[in-house]
Amino acid sequence: MKNNAASASYSISGGCVCSNDFVRVFYNSGFLGNYDTIVSNTNKQLVSTYNENASWRAYFG
Repeated sequence: MKNNAASASYSISGGCVCSNDFVRVFYNSGFLGNYDTIVSNTNKQLVSTYNENASWRAYFG
């Protein structure tokens, strides 16, 4: 089931905007399809998954 979100934010402790720590919001369940990337401690308007997002995964570098 998709959740109809138009934007997303990703916050981690420390307040660092670290480009190697990010979250991807995927169009389909199971981390598949188009995605939007949100860097740590930022907010973003979703483009590829606008109002049609079903899963997300964090990446730590």
